[in-house]
Amino acid sequence: MKIAIIGTTPIMIIHALLQSKSHDVTIFERSNKLGGAWAYGFYKNIVFSEKTNVVAPTNIVQEKYIPKMINFLKKKFKIKIKKNLKFYKHFSRYKPKNIFHFRFDKLFKTLKNSKIKIKHSWVKSFIVNEKKVLINGSEFDKIYLPYYCGIKSAKIDKKKYYFPYTKNINCHLQIVVKRKFMDEIYFSKHFDSAFDRVQFLKKKKYFFFTGRVNKKYKKYSKKQILKVSRLNFEPRDLLRMQLIKYTYFYRKTNQIKKLLKLNNCESVKIVDTRQFVQSFMKSGFIK
Repeated sequence: MKIAIIGTTPIMIIHALLQSKSHDVTIFERSNKLGGAWAYGFYKNIVFSEKTNVVAPTNIVQEKYIPKMINFLKKKFKIKIKKNLKFYKHFSRYKPKNIFHFRFDKLFKTLKNSKIKIKHSWVKSFIVNEKKVLINGSEFDKIYLPYYCGIKSAKIDKKKYYFPYTKNINCHLQIVVKRKFMDEIYFSKHFDSAFDRVQFLKKKKYFFFTGRVNKKYKKYSKKQILKVSRLNFEPRDLLRMQLIKYTYFYRKTNQIKKLLKLNNCESVKIVDTRQFVQSFMKSGFIK
């Protein structure tokens, strides 16, 4: 069977790797960088998270499930996972007892070394006709779609479907410094007026700060963002500072419902990618 998978977030990569054991899999990724909102960067061969996403349970059922998920990811993909001992602050109603740090960069390396084909092209629509899926001129037997993808429409057995979304741009300020200028943070929401969530971690002999810029400051320059933040490091300690922008396609609940109607077609599989633990559970990776 020929399978097409849209996007390279960790959940979609896991689907691709598992399906590739018995099927011919092709991934469509519009960006030249893998990972989407979970992408990694490098500084002097040190791997760091470009964005501030973390894996966290949102209820007790998810938290009880996490040990099974950790065992699966370690065994199947050798993902490095350790208990987080750094500062963690999330303003959600549910307060988990433990938070774990997942190193998904290993997953991306496994993908690159696999037999899976990666096409860096944007899929805006597809056609299903007589159980065959046509995507950008190529034919497949099945397509896997995440909730938040840039597909606008589909034609299934001559019937047209439309899937509206809101195109947004996230902006992260990423800083590397020589010396520690505040306590390490694994995750903190509502950090200050400039950043709605941040990370600040030591890796080898350097310190990496990543902050998601608040909406009102997305068009500011790096220096302007620093002025409205409470970051206070010595200019001589700065090694690198850059703005990382990421385009994503957000769907509201009613828009997701329209997308989910495609599950009635056996050639289409819709994947819930709203939250990692929930998505992992729904995907049924563990039997």
